[in-house]
Amino acid sequence: MKLFEFICNNTAHIIFDGTIMQHKFGTAMGSPVSAAVAIVYMEKLEQNSLRTASVSCKPRLWKR
Repeated sequence: MKLFEFICNNTAHIIFDGTIMQHKFGTAMGSPVSAAVAIVYMEKLEQNSLRTASVSCKPRLWKR
């Protein structure tokens, strides 16, 4: 977890209008870890959405 925090906090620097800025939230676009974070987040969102959906809204078949 500490390595993940380090990667998220120290690899997201951009230059805009000649000013160096640091990305403050989430992972940087193009970072190798971004895809893994997106997959974990979407899995959690899907599970929570399917668990809390009313019976009339639940899909019969769920594919990713």
